[in-house]
Amino acid sequence: EAWARKAAAESNSAVYLDIENDLDIDDELIGVSTNIADITSIHKTVIDKGISQMVHIDRLIVPSKNKVQLKPKGIHIMLMKLKRSLKSGEEFEVSLNFKNAGLKNCKVVVK
Repeated sequence: EAWARKAAAESNSAVYLDIENDLDIDDELIGVSTNIADITSIHKTVIDKGISQMVHIDRLIVPSKNKVQLKPKGIHIMLMKLKRSLKSGEEFEVSLNFKNAGLKNCKVVVK
């Protein structure tokens, strides 16, 4: 199940989920979008000299017949400048754009 952290309007949140690739070839997540944030992008958390930072990544490779976990303190979908607050129990959609599988819509639950 895809989920996001609750957050106030104008602030940031993140979406976490497992992405499965059932194709016989590797695929790439090349874009993400949603109507609840001004900016939506793929990020990963890196630790440099003991300091945790979020870094934008252009694409995420999902190996053939495998899955990639998007989780806290790892790879995630960043939602920046939320257009409204996200409250526990609410749902919204995120569109995931894959190089090979195309556009996939995903329901996200706020926790």
